[in-house]
Amino acid sequence: MKPITILAAIMVALECAGQGCATPDSFQDGVEAFNEKNYAKAIDHFTQAMDDFPNNFALYLWRAQAYLGAEDYDKAKDDYAEAISLNPQDPDGYIGRGTTYLWKKDYKKALADYSKAIECDSNNSGAYDGRGSAYLWLKEYDKALVDFDKAISLDASNWDAFEGRGCAYEYKREYQKALADYSKAIELNPKSPRSYFGRAACYAFTKEYDKSLADCSKAIELDPKNSDAYIARGDSYLWKGEIDKARADFSKAMELNPKSASAYTRRARISVWQGNHDQALADIAKALEIDPKSSDAYVGRGVCHLQRKDFAKAIADLSKAIELDAPYNAQIYLARSSAYFFQKDFEKSLADCTKAIEMDPKNPKIYIDRGRTYLWKKQFQQAADDFSKAIELSPQNAAYHNDRADAFYHAEKYEKALADYTRATSEAKFRDGKKALEFATQACEKTNWDENANFEALAAAHAELGHFDEALKWQNKALNVSWFSDKQLERAKQRLKLYQERKPYREGPPPAGVQKE
Repeated sequence: MKPITILAAIMVALECAGQGCATPDSFQDGVEAFNEKNYAKAIDHFTQAMDDFPNNFALYLWRAQAYLGAEDYDKAKDDYAEAISLNPQDPDGYIGRGTTYLWKKDYKKALADYSKAIECDSNNSGAYDGRGSAYLWLKEYDKALVDFDKAISLDASNWDAFEGRGCAYEYKREYQKALADYSKAIELNPKSPRSYFGRAACYAFTKEYDKSLADCSKAIELDPKNSDAYIARGDSYLWKGEIDKARADFSKAMELNPKSASAYTRRARISVWQGNHDQALADIAKALEIDPKSSDAYVGRGVCHLQRKDFAKAIADLSKAIELDAPYNAQIYLARSSAYFFQKDFEKSLADCTKAIEMDPKNPKIYIDRGRTYLWKKQFQQAADDFSKAIELSPQNAAYHNDRADAFYHAEKYEKALADYTRATSEAKFRDGKKALEFATQACEKTNWDENANFEALAAAHAELGHFDEALKWQNKALNVSWFSDKQLERAKQRLKLYQERKPYREGPPPAGVQKE
């Protein structure tokens, strides 16, 4: 939030003038020290000024801001309370105390103070900006957006409100709107590192990693001691797969701010990925010591337990993370669904997948996980439906066709299974000659051995297994009994030639948007 300084300075001067004396030197010295960020010295000067003017509302505002700068939040809160008692109709005391509550993470009290400030002055941009920030921390993003919109309508130069609104859009995954707001905040105040690393996060989410890194580096240039900027850059390096650089930035953040739980949880995430569970657990323990309500720490420890196949502990930690961050993180539910799955508690696994889909309906991985759970429950049509949705969201992923092929096969829809398996085997890692032969044979039986496409599939399966004589037999059968278009006939003959040369058939996927005949 913006400091309340100009108005308070005027009020000090007016009160002194009203009492027939000049503004005390101690006050002027305090302002100078405050602007130099020498908060201890500023506090001493403002206290000295109070000896001459003990009931000066504005002096309490100034000293409260100095205490805020010195991170002595309890004394800041007390000074703002005294200012409010001296002038309960002025919004600045409520705004200042609300900001103090934000720093103390007492967001509901912050909300109450900002609302009181709005009662005092319904045209105060800073009050709406502050309340928007409180809603943001309470994860009531739509309410935050309403307040940030109001703050901006009242003061189009309020860069802090643009920054806050950008953050709200970021959490709502409306990244283009977030980028626009962060960019506007930077235009209005190019010296705010938070705007740069906020924009950096959005660039990372939109996979513009070089832009993300550039913004993080700019934030670090503006504030080399800002641990959050190093965390943001570490995240960008993670997205790019530059693990060592990411680890170095997280470690630097911890050096700058040993009380940064986020830095410890980020470094733990790297250790989990690398299978270094002991190091991960040590960092997570430190993070929880710093912030016992860190959902990221519980997620990290839960995933660590999941990898160690200690599913009960994984479920306990992930459930705690959900308690702390329940309505906002589909990935937590997805991780817990995996733990339930491995415990063979399929109903709970399905419930968590369904909840994750509600939160993130465009994530194909969630549909795949739920579909695989349906497979275990022998609910083959539901599995096929989920795999179909995953394919719709990610049509180029051959693995998803392989999953749906299994569902169709178990549902005895052999032709559909064969079609999906043929599509899946366009990628070498999914080729399985035995499975292909099984699917093709079942498809032929299902159609009473009277469908040329199935004969061709049977030939391809035999060729994949090196049974070239059988491949030639069934490919010739397809050519002899079926009608082909000119293009189909040409392709069928090309397959026959491959088998004559003792080579398997490799079908590639059609270009995007092109239908196969």
